[in-house]
Amino acid sequence: MVYIHVTHIAALLSSCVSFGLIIWSRRWDGDVGVLCVFCWAFSFIGSLLSLLMEIFTFHKSVRLLFWRNILTTISSYAALFCLNASIIFPHYFLKGQEDNEFYSHCIVAEIFSCIATLGHLAEVWIMWIESKCYMATGPGLLLVSQTYIASAIFFFLANAVSFKDHPAVIWSLAVYCTCFICTFASIICCAFQNKHNRIWLKGFNLIAAVMYLSASWPVFQLSQDLGQIVGPGSCQDDLGLWPETRLIVVVALTALNFLLYLLSVCCCCMLPSNDDEEEEEKEHRPSSNTSDPCPTQTSDETRAVLPVARTRDLQQYNTTSSNVILRRTDLRIEQPSINIHNSNVQIIVKT
Repeated sequence: MVYIHVTHIAALLSSCVSFGLIIWSRRWDGDVGVLCVFCWAFSFIGSLLSLLMEIFTFHKSVRLLFWRNILTTISSYAALFCLNASIIFPHYFLKGQEDNEFYSHCIVAEIFSCIATLGHLAEVWIMWIESKCYMATGPGLLLVSQTYIASAIFFFLANAVSFKDHPAVIWSLAVYCTCFICTFASIICCAFQNKHNRIWLKGFNLIAAVMYLSASWPVFQLSQDLGQIVGPGSCQDDLGLWPETRLIVVVALTALNFLLYLLSVCCCCMLPSNDDEEEEEKEHRPSSNTSDPCPTQTSDETRAVLPVARTRDLQQYNTTSSNVILRRTDLRIEQPSINIHNSNVQIIVKT
């Protein structure tokens, strides 16, 4: 777990430098600036809380696997957010920048943002190798990716179209919200139980894939009908995208999430569930009947003949009879004494 602490500290310091420089410059206005600051703040707060919980051993009050699932989930979201900020930040802040001091601050913030991304990715990779938590596996990471893409869809769809003027998009928004809530609830359940319900995830992922497929059509139709979407006062946003371009991005993200839900269905079909693994362990586990203290002797059981050197000890131990019945599997000869536990194997002593 030493490597986990190193990645925590690296991500903590890097994200702190990134959003600290931008806030100090006081030029983070706009949707893109607020988004970048939110991504770095989420990385900083998540790393700080995780590090404090481990230092003061607050995590010992919960199960170890649950704590690792929480760490993996936070690191996965932080890695995606920092990656998002590292991509859109230079396109918005460094393009056409004439202030040399602010330009140098942006370069430093971009470098540390990439370092924070690598730190969180390294933490997820270490969890995937060392721990057995569910959120570090492929299905768990797919759940995180699905919710992240849904949040990106909300960001691009927010200012692209008026839902009052286009009721068909309400169905798409309802699909995105419903799938986002159900997927996030699945993440919480899997983190608590450290396993998945294969029947629930298989059915939900299949239904969500069909719903995403149906939601992409209204948005695609509206993106083609530019006369209904683009008004006379429409213009480019902070990212340089027109409203119809934002809708095309929403369609692309919808198709990507559709593929991720189909991939989750395939994973649920290929990977065995935890209940099946427990049943297989019970089947391969050797059955022992402890209620019968003296099991009967089988027909294939042969007679055990003790060494001649131990015959004298047996004669002294059994003073009442020369024929003693012992069980072969329960007879243990130890140096320098002999321990006899049961009487099921017949020992013949020749005088």
